[in-house]
Amino acid sequence: MNDTVTIMPHETNELLPLEVTVDGVETITGVKYAIVPDTERPVTWASAVVVGSNIAARINGLTAGRYRIWTQTTANSEIAIIDNGVLFLT
Repeated sequence: MNDTVTIMPHETNELLPLEVTVDGVETITGVKYAIVPDTERPVTWASAVVVGSNIAARINGLTAGRYRIWTQTTANSEIAIIDNGVLFLT
């Protein structure tokens, strides 16, 4: 598990930068993300937002609590699921 913690107010509506690497190379192609309560596993995925040469997750509409951010990439023949850390909304 990734222990990186990001803290934001739950009323926020902003982009949270994501870093996804496959075989040691950062990628922005074919990346999806899921934000789920910290004890749950991802089921539904959203396409990452491309901002220039970076990607991000849209944070909005969540209640206060502890969430886990997951990314999924299908940029090659594998489907990598990556734990991108904890999002704590106050």
